[in-house]
Amino acid sequence: MMWNSARAWGYVAHDPFDGLVLPKRGLVQTVTFSLDEINRILDSASEPFRTFYAILAETGIRGGEICALRVTVPATIRTYPRFPSPSQSSRII
Repeated sequence: MMWNSARAWGYVAHDPFDGLVLPKRGLVQTVTFSLDEINRILDSASEPFRTFYAILAETGIRGGEICALRVTVPATIRTYPRFPSPSQSSRII
């Protein structure tokens, strides 16, 4: 462990983790939807939530990740898809 090395080399004199008691973690309950339930959710949702839920269902990404996506409208209509370069900082749909 890095802290043990720092103490052995004389950079620190104590171990801040000494006596630390971590809480016990119980089983995590996850909620999953059947295909029928997903279709009912999508049918009852209005835009823009329908698109939001559809992307979540199809990709499995987290809510925060979908909120970080940016939608752009090209200035001109092209006949081929535009893909972002790896150097761009945000994702484009």
